[in-house]
Amino acid sequence: MRSGRGQPRCGRVQLRALLASGGLLTAEQVEEQVATRLARQEILTRPDPPMFTAVLDERVLHQPVGGAEVMRDQLRHIVKLCAEQPRVRIQVVPTSVGARS
Repeated sequence: MRSGRGQPRCGRVQLRALLASGGLLTAEQVEEQVATRLARQEILTRPDPPMFTAVLDERVLHQPVGGAEVMRDQLRHIVKLCAEQPRVRIQVVPTSVGARS
């Protein structure tokens, strides 16, 4: 299911749930953040997109945020994005490496 902007609706719902879960933002601020982040994602699908690399600490993959379903959907989204967008790269720093400065 897709929203009118061409983004998967579940992504919008999950992002909204994640941003609202901290209780730090008003509903209006959550909606503003959702719109901004989704617009930023569109940069990666335009012709000649920039190279994007995200470096994640392995521990963030084990920290539940928004529940199991949200986490599962987010991981699927990351895998799909990397498979479909050759200029998007996700690197995971293993916990065994320890802290780095």
